Amino acid sequence: MRRVMMLGFSFIVIFSGLALAQEARVVSFKGNVLVKENKISKWKKAHENMRLGPDVQIKTKGNSICTLTFDENKKSIVTIEKASAVKIESVQPGSIFLSKGRVFALIKNINESKKFEVKTPTAVAGARGTGWMTEFDGKKTSVSCSA
Repeated sequence: MRRVMMLGFSFIVIFSGLALAQEARVVSFKGNVLVKENKISKWKKAHENMRLGPDVQIKTKGNSICTLTFDENKKSIVTIEKASAVKIESVQPGSIFLSKGRVFALIKNINESKKFEVKTPTAVAGARGTGWMTEFDGKKTSVSCSA
């Protein structure tokens, strides 16, 4: 009985650790970058190593820029360009919604069965092992890929 209890406790510790890993993190930023954690929270300034879960909104003002990582090794990153607004939809392996502006995504080392997506009101772009820029100007989406 004691072994069963210890095994159960071990599973709880492991799975709670995995649940905590379900977040993105601010790697760097410049300028005025604001974060809103949920619908009822207020906008607050971003800071380095800030942990971000699903449903977090991020806005960059004027000449501001913010880079997020979606993994511990910083192999999968998203850079939110100036005057942009995004919402993190999921963090494993990742999905963001770009409501305005431009983001650059560089996605490396994710499982072949998974994908990373950048969504806009008019399109969905996704890839693995490459970088791409997605831009939404309020009417149309532009996507360009880099090797």
